[in-house]
Amino acid sequence: MPYTAVATSRTPALVIYLLDVSGSMGESDVKLDDGSTASRISIVSKCLEDVAVTMVARSTRGTSIQPRYRIAILAYASQVFDILGGVKTVAEFAQMGVPSLAPMDTTNTEAAFLAAEQLLQQELPNLPPESPAPLVCHMT
Repeated sequence: MPYTAVATSRTPALVIYLLDVSGSMGESDVKLDDGSTASRISIVSKCLEDVAVTMVARSTRGTSIQPRYRIAILAYASQVFDILGGVKTVAEFAQMGVPSLAPMDTTNTEAAFLAAEQLLQQELPNLPPESPAPLVCHMT
């Protein structure tokens, strides 16, 4: 059965971002439309910033941010780092701001996906049955 539920304040969507912050992300080999190049990590950072702005805009009613999304950010290199300190509402995420990312050392993608699986197993029992399917976004 396909998931058709949309994110609302009553049925917020759980979104987990897996961000590659390994050493190779510091390479400036991404060609931009203007012909210049940018580092991979700067592109991931910009994408995360853009998605944060969109999530907040979609969640804002008047002057308040409704709990339409629940967000977790796991950055990984040789280890996995829980950037937000657990799952946060979109309002909490907006208050914290988009984290600064810097390339680190080697890559352990397996550990990142295992951490995402563990977080999903922890969160799934708390999701109402009519909630949208959780989403894992891997940005590398």
